[in-house]
Amino acid sequence: MDLATRGLAYGDSTCPMCGVADETADHLLDNCMTTNAVCWMVCVWDKSRCPTALKL
Repeated sequence: MDLATRGLAYGDSTCPMCGVADETADHLLDNCMTTNAVCWMVCVWDKSRCPTALKL
């Protein structure tokens, strides 16, 4: 659930990371290309397995 739905809207609700979709927890954790890329880079740097949910 996004902040606007909870009555906490404060301007533009577009994701500040990618600018493609509304900023929601679902978007940030599953659909945002930028956060997925950062997560992938951290996994590579840490030499750990990346979660299979990443869609790069």
